[in-house]
Amino acid sequence: MDDYTFVVQTSGTDERTWVDRAGRPHSGDLRIEERFHRADHDTLELSVTIDDSKMYTKPWVAVDKFAFQVKTANFDVREMLCSPSEF
Repeated sequence: MDDYTFVVQTSGTDERTWVDRAGRPHSGDLRIEERFHRADHDTLELSVTIDDSKMYTKPWVAVDKFAFQVKTANFDVREMLCSPSEF
């Protein structure tokens, strides 16, 4: 790991949720690792590893890159609910 990477590990997800918008299911054993990496001054790279041996034969990784932009001073991040248990 380096000073430009932030790692988030998630477990204990609610089985009523999906892995993605396509509706891929998961079990209670799902483990997710998200790596946010500042690839360069203007690029944020996100890699997500999905690991659920009960539902999938091997872990799979999705990678995407985003333009890194400084927002205005009045920009606000909205709160979102991610799990049915939060309703």
